[in-house]
Amino acid sequence: MQVGNNQNSGLQSVPRLNKHSGGKVPTAAVSAETLQTGEVQTKKAESAMLRQAAIKGGKLMDINGEKRIQVGNDWYRPYVDRNGYDENFLGDRLDLPTLDPSIKSKAAPRVDDPSRNELEYTNFSIVMNKERRMPFFTAVNIDGKTVKEVERGDKWLFDPRIEREHQLGNEAYKNNDIDRGHMVRRRDAVWGDNAEQGSTDTFVYTNAAPQHKDLNQHEWLDLENRVFDKAQAEGKKMTVLTGPVFRDDDPSFDNNGRMQTPTKIPQDFWKVVVWKDPEKGLQSEAFVMSQKHDLAGNSGPELDLTQESQFNTFRVPLDQLQDMTKLNFGQLNNDCKSAQLMDRSRPLHEQLV
Repeated sequence: MQVGNNQNSGLQSVPRLNKHSGGKVPTAAVSAETLQTGEVQTKKAESAMLRQAAIKGGKLMDINGEKRIQVGNDWYRPYVDRNGYDENFLGDRLDLPTLDPSIKSKAAPRVDDPSRNELEYTNFSIVMNKERRMPFFTAVNIDGKTVKEVERGDKWLFDPRIEREHQLGNEAYKNNDIDRGHMVRRRDAVWGDNAEQGSTDTFVYTNAAPQHKDLNQHEWLDLENRVFDKAQAEGKKMTVLTGPVFRDDDPSFDNNGRMQTPTKIPQDFWKVVVWKDPEKGLQSEAFVMSQKHDLAGNSGPELDLTQESQFNTFRVPLDQLQDMTKLNFGQLNNDCKSAQLMDRSRPLHEQLV
């Protein structure tokens, strides 16, 4: 099925100074030594950005107070000293998912260290599928106690730490019904001292996957709201893992010829929510939502997921999700029943059984 509209770069980065410091200098005691340290860190960051730009002959520019790298017609945002996903955030260690040997070679390597695949951002990390040019998975820590309100940005840029050819750009999203679906939701990363940077960091093409607007702006958004609202209301810490389900029979997609290199568009997306119970330890729930019928043009009625029980239709056991994604979720386990993927071409009451 062909899906369309219903109507070379490799830039170097440098290792972060401290995985979980966010690159910020403590402000409790502002001494001359502290200020000097801050100046050194600022110079190191500036130097790292310049190296990222120079490796491809790009220009480091200041656009409205934000550093950006221009390479031809493409714009990159330099990522320096990002804390990334914290595996100890919940108290009990939770490592990133691992890729099955059958798909491990498809992970996009970093230009600065080809042995590494993790891309660190503010409060989250991503591992990319270089063939599909979308995330294998994203992993974000959410601290409900320190969530902040910051101005929303909307400028999507590329990541210089992997090849441009391993990232889908605006060519996949213009003049059609396909949204840039945030895999890490913007609000999920907007907490702590670097909340504003967290918001900006989510607007990177490595964090996007093609989602039909009817899924992205409705059921998927309902699920995102359910997770975030619970974390914020209860002041909880949560970890959220998200990504597309990649299948060989996913429909080809070239955005009506606008994409020089076509891709395949995912028919399903998954999300795993993890928290720590004081008595039971790490707990999780997993969901899968489908856009198969949206892509075929028969979305059916919009679902109103205001009742908690209505989310049960989307739940999947982790072993089923592992089979679907070829990802290993390590320490996690749950025993929920196998889900029947929601079909919006059928009335809701016929499916919630």
